[in-house]
Amino acid sequence: YNVEAYIDRALQSLREQTFENFEIIAVDDGSTDGTGARLRWWAEREPRLRIHGQKNRGPYLARLSGIAQARGTWVTFMDADDELEPGHLAGLWGGTADDVDVVVTGVVAVGVDGMVHRYGPRLGRIGGEQAAIELLTGQLTGHHGNGLSSCWNKLYRHKVLLGAGLQRSRIDLGEDEIFNLRVFRSIRGKVNGVEGYSYRYIARSGSIMRSVSERHVDDFFDLWRERNEAASAVLSEKEALKAYWRWEIVRVMDFAGVVFRSRSTPLMRRLDAGLEEMQFEPS
Repeated sequence: YNVEAYIDRALQSLREQTFENFEIIAVDDGSTDGTGARLRWWAEREPRLRIHGQKNRGPYLARLSGIAQARGTWVTFMDADDELEPGHLAGLWGGTADDVDVVVTGVVAVGVDGMVHRYGPRLGRIGGEQAAIELLTGQLTGHHGNGLSSCWNKLYRHKVLLGAGLQRSRIDLGEDEIFNLRVFRSIRGKVNGVEGYSYRYIARSGSIMRSVSERHVDDFFDLWRERNEAASAVLSEKEALKAYWRWEIVRVMDFAGVVFRSRSTPLMRRLDAGLEEMQFEPS
């Protein structure tokens, strides 16, 4: 959505992939800038590119539109303001196997301030339930630290996505995390972590993660309820539950800080109403 300034970089990095047997589905989510024109320019020069235009529906539903359009056995995602190392798709493809449903690789995250961080998955295979546990508890190095919450550093078996219950509710804040939680809880195959930091996530000041709205406050509490339901189902060990609740408290504090910094009275009232309904388990 409205990524005219970045889409050339993203598509050029796709064209430079050493693995070449893929299609590109660009979902134009109701852009009002020159994004559509840039996509049409690229479509004349890149035969693997197909454009799917729709009214603005948010990133979660845009991703579902891409899944519906996909024709391949495997699906990966890319944000239009990021870029890939040339070996990104080859590295993901190398992690596929008959008993694998999701492949995960590492990420280089470039902040708005230019600071660079690397994070990635535990190498090797784990079950879907274990992946859900590690996503919920923020094991290893904390938020994003194990690479399990984001969608764009993964390769998913297409038929798994079609059967993961992804159509349930629209989420505009934290949509990647809830997407993966739903996938991990539905799969029978393994989640395979592979070496490499081949996805470059580039934060920008105008992205959805840099602002907050009433919709985002509502999403925060919707995510809270779904995470709690999942935690009750998959976390049986006392230490895992403690880790989960510690991480949830950190989330609430971080999000409350974002809302208060907005200086918006309606947002603070909405946050306060949501907090009234929340219950934390005793440690």
